Amino acid sequence: MPGRIPQGSVCPAPVGGVDLVPTFFHFAGIDLPWPMHGHNLSPLLAEPTADWPHPMLMTATGRKYGSDTDVIPTGKDAYHGGAPWYVMLREGRYKYVRPLIPNDLEELYDLREDPDELNNLAVKPEHAQRLNQFRAAAIAQLRKNNAGFVDRMTPPVRAGP
Repeated sequence: MPGRIPQGSVCPAPVGGVDLVPTFFHFAGIDLPWPMHGHNLSPLLAEPTADWPHPMLMTATGRKYGSDTDVIPTGKDAYHGGAPWYVMLREGRYKYVRPLIPNDLEELYDLREDPDELNNLAVKPEHAQRLNQFRAAAIAQLRKNNAGFVDRMTPPVRAGP
């Protein structure tokens, strides 16, 4: 879209695949046929460094979608491709991962300082406040998106002192 979208710009805001459909509909001038979880990215496409108030939420629920995810499976059914069902929230420089299976460790990473995700801040007491903020933000986003499983998640697991 020459002339409408700046070329050679980098957008630092995290966005997700669910944002593509609302964006395509916007550019096509079509109203969304039903409520969607994503956001129209055209403000970021016009101004890549604009403030973006939307965290990026991703749910990994195998090949289950919508109301089929209301109940979190157990055992081998809680895995897809070797990975358990999980929720990931990305906001700013941080990434939070909450497994949806019992006894699996939460993860929190500072992607600016640790892009390879080798230093799990969720296990460090000095990051407990940030971890709690991300837990709450993930739950708030799940509720906002009417995730049926949000009140059925097992308690979060945090290792360390």
